[in-house]
Amino acid sequence: WALSEINVGGGLSCKYRANHNPLTLEDWASALNRALSSSKVAISCEFGTFLSAPTGLLALQVNTVETRRGINWVGVNGGFALNPLPAHYSIEKTIIPLSKSLNQEERTVYTVAGHLNESIDIWQKNASLPTISFGDIIIIYPAGAYAASMSSN
Repeated sequence: WALSEINVGGGLSCKYRANHNPLTLEDWASALNRALSSSKVAISCEFGTFLSAPTGLLALQVNTVETRRGINWVGVNGGFALNPLPAHYSIEKTIIPLSKSLNQEERTVYTVAGHLNESIDIWQKNASLPTISFGDIIIIYPAGAYAASMSSN
C-alpha cells in the first residue's frame, strides 16, 4: 500500500472586510509546498469558501432606524437564517448602502440587526455608514459561502 494523495481540505478564506487580510493563494501554496513537497504525492484541496463566498451578495431593505440606549440601530428585513456566519461565527461582512455615496464624509455608527428578534441576529456592530433611512437597500457582501447550505426558511 502506498500513499498517493494528500487532501488538505478547505479552510482557505476570502476577503470578508476591507481590513481583512486572509492568507493569499500564493502563500498557501508555498506553505503546502514546503511542508509536503518531499512526500512526492499529489496534493489536493477544496476551495469552497475561497471560490464561492465572493460570488454572492444579499440585498436587504431597511425597515427600522432608531436610537435606543445610546445605540443607533438599523433593522433589516432578513436575518441570520439567510446567512448564519455573522451570528454563529462572528464573521463580519461588508455592508454597502446602495442609495448612498460611500464617499459621504458624514457617517453614523450603527448596529445592523436582522428581523428574527434573537440576540445573535446581528449583521454587524459598530458599522460606520452614511446616514441610513427607512426603505434604503443595503448589501451584505460577500454572501456566497454557507448561505444556501446553512440557511433555514
